[in-house]
Amino acid sequence: MRRSYLAGLALVLLAPPAAAFPLFDLRPTGTPFEGPAEIEPTASWWNPAALAPLRGFHLQFFGGLRARRGTFDRTAIDHTTGLPGPGADRTFPALALDDDSLRYFAAASWDFGLDYFAFGLSVSAPWNSTLGFSDDGSGNSLKLPAAYHLASESFHSLFISLAVALHLHPRFAIGLAVMPIDSWADLTLYRDRALDQGSAGMSQPSGLCGATACGFENPLAATRIQLHGDGGVFWNRGGSPGLPWPLGLGLEWGILIRPIDPLFVGLSYLHVYPFGGSGSGYERSYELPSQRGATVAGTSGAGTLALALPDILQAGVRILLLPDKLELSGWARLVMYGGYGTSNDPAIAGLVLRLDGSAATAAGTEKLVLARGLRPALALEAGARWRPWRWLRLGLSEIVETSAIPAGYVNPEAFDALKFDTTLGAEFRIRSWLRLVLAYGLTAFLPASVNPSAFDPGARLRCVDAQFATTACADDLAGRGLPTAAGRYSGITHHATAGVGLDF
Repeated sequence: MRRSYLAGLALVLLAPPAAAFPLFDLRPTGTPFEGPAEIEPTASWWNPAALAPLRGFHLQFFGGLRARRGTFDRTAIDHTTGLPGPGADRTFPALALDDDSLRYFAAASWDFGLDYFAFGLSVSAPWNSTLGFSDDGSGNSLKLPAAYHLASESFHSLFISLAVALHLHPRFAIGLAVMPIDSWADLTLYRDRALDQGSAGMSQPSGLCGATACGFENPLAATRIQLHGDGGVFWNRGGSPGLPWPLGLGLEWGILIRPIDPLFVGLSYLHVYPFGGSGSGYERSYELPSQRGATVAGTSGAGTLALALPDILQAGVRILLLPDKLELSGWARLVMYGGYGTSNDPAIAGLVLRLDGSAATAAGTEKLVLARGLRPALALEAGARWRPWRWLRLGLSEIVETSAIPAGYVNPEAFDALKFDTTLGAEFRIRSWLRLVLAYGLTAFLPASVNPSAFDPGARLRCVDAQFATTACADDLAGRGLPTAAGRYSGITHHATAGVGLDF
């Protein structure tokens, strides 16, 4: 697929961070010197109003390495039921959830020589993930325990933020950021087609499994699913050659208040408006059309991968205890995964793979729902910055964030849990116009013991046995009729960042 030189160069040089299901990064820049009340160029993402007090021209670039280390110990299952239990006779090897990748954030601001106005520009990738396992193409869960939830994935969302801020009063500023969004994704997993035969087909010989009863998770019935979805190419979408047109548009509103000299208070709200997605209003899914063709259960055709980019509400404070020496900071952030609880579109709380132009069949090739049970996640931060010398600023930041995925829905493709992050940073003033930033952080996830799992292959069997009656298919239609993901998940993430800032 053709993509502009600029987008291709960004993809090669600025590789995105890695994670499981694309969840928002705790720190977009990876340093402890950021937040909705911080007056610096990164405000074009955090809170556009905080650009207003910046005078002159400023340019920053952050790049870093993210090293994730984790494990998935899948619980043994009974091959006659597909579930853990007393008769469990099928065991699985431990699976490493390891991944190393790069991250980036670039930002600039300029006041045009005015005292009441500032402009900001940033390029970032706040919702990205890249994770893959050794896949021999067999779908054998005894070799790849993650097979029925993930073999490999790559989600990329490129945000270009254009922000303006107005200083309406010496103690009050407002700001607005407009964020064109380009997204593309690749997803590979396996599907247990034996489930499409219902209970009778599972226990009786069939041609699908070589004239023998398939049972659960038989490699002969494992069908590889691959999808490449693209937002339409940010730089040239649809039938308008040369006309840039993004897949979606983010709008962020912000305010910055300084009620007293030592105190700054910031508040921002971000909402993404998908173009052409299903649903309506604030609960609308975000769709990535397939321009290479999708393959599901042997059927090829155009399709879409539908998901939701959540709203974000942020509030922060910054307290100058000792001007130019010591300051405290804190912020709260609510990421509204799963929408507002009124949508009937499963894409709001998970992933939906749709094949356009395909008739619904017993194999379910028209629509596959991958349930994630997403829910809002709340993060709280507390930090301190100390400047022992004019040329050195030190920072410490602590974050705790709730899980966006309920324990029962955790699986190798979507792992999240209550997490704690500690990040240390140092900013060196090399020249009056040149700053260097170094930071290191560690994110620790509480181990997640998934038992029982929300995923039950019996849900698919019950649906088929009832000849797809709606009442019997509720769990299957909600994306829970997949092989179980019961097991124990653990993980930590190391993140190291280096940055440079220019101030004129």
